[in-house]
Amino acid sequence: MTIHITDPETDRLARELAELMGTSITAAVRAAVKNELNRERHKRGMPAIK
Repeated sequence: MTIHITDPETDRLARELAELMGTSITAAVRAAVKNELNRERHKRGMPAIK
């Protein structure tokens, strides 16, 4: 399964995050989505995912 990022700003942000993390764009996007998902789950009193 793939995600195709067509928004230039989103692409830039993902690439910058990957560079700062020293990892791939895929790993950086995974980490960012996981962090945001856990933040939203926390707001709703739901357990975090690992």
